[in-house]
Amino acid sequence: MNTRTLERYDELLRLHVIPALGPRPLQRVSATEIDALYAALETHLSGRTVHHVHTVFGACLSAAVRKGLLVFNPASKAEAPVADETEVGQVLDQNQLAALLLGFRDLAIYAIVATAAFTGARRNEILALRWLDLIQATPH
Repeated sequence: MNTRTLERYDELLRLHVIPALGPRPLQRVSATEIDALYAALETHLSGRTVHHVHTVFGACLSAAVRKGLLVFNPASKAEAPVADETEVGQVLDQNQLAALLLGFRDLAIYAIVATAAFTGARRNEILALRWLDLIQATPH
């Protein structure tokens, strides 16, 4: 598993699960509380993100069961959120692409928009880019 993936898992737990469920022992977390967590998250996050929270948190609880820290995984009794599969990109023709780039030409985010447009990278992939990634991709 790469470093960026682990960072994302940590972020999902740290930003969404821990603040909602607090510092309580895992043995006291119920499926009903997990359902309430997902319902609260669905008010301000995409269905896909809430589904990722469920997947990561459920995997952590399953690991706790395997390690003997929990008797059962309460996430297995919770209502699994449905990932929103309707988030699809839009394909631009050559004229639309030119207009898009022209519209961003004088803005600070032009390089980001151009990178997204010419690579087809998804939003999270663009946001995950680091200078080191770009330097390593540049031929010397």
